[in-house]
Amino acid sequence: MSYNAKDRYYAILQAAETLFGEKGYQGVSIDEIARTAGVAKGLISYHFGSKEKLLIHVLSKGTAALFAQLDGVTLTHKTAKDRVRAAIEIYLTIASAGPALTRTAMMAVFDASYPERIRKLWQDFTEKNLSRFRELVEDGIAKGEFKPVDSQLVTQMVMAMAFEMLRTASLKNMPLNPGKSADQVTKIIFEGISN
Repeated sequence: MSYNAKDRYYAILQAAETLFGEKGYQGVSIDEIARTAGVAKGLISYHFGSKEKLLIHVLSKGTAALFAQLDGVTLTHKTAKDRVRAAIEIYLTIASAGPALTRTAMMAVFDASYPERIRKLWQDFTEKNLSRFRELVEDGIAKGEFKPVDSQLVTQMVMAMAFEMLRTASLKNMPLNPGKSADQVTKIIFEGISN
């Protein structure tokens, strides 16, 4: 199969995303990424410079896709509650579609064996993503749709619930239904657990 330059670039990104997800950042070499992508090792250096910069591109691509979807939420949903519910579904859909990369992100943030600059990179990536959700909560507060609550705490609670749903589904080797799970999380947030 003959690849043009654009195809090779995206083949490298796809191979890196898959391998980082399966083996973690530290468990993957540039050689392995090149073999998986079907390109020469030098092409990775040409396009990205280093494995770390390649990781930055993978994360940036994921963040851009996520932000585009979250921007769509603000345009297509009228109430803050609907926007929050849709955002939860988006996060769950993306995380369940790439569970290996999600696990790698969690490992990199919490595993002290990762180099500090890589841990910081993952933490920054995670914080950017969480800040977008926090903005949805803050917008609902500003518009009077939500009580004045700590938007950071709400974001942490929602993400903890979502992570636990993903973890449980993974342990049971069962698919996660992002829509149904988003409904459950949203119901708990907005209705609580008391009678």
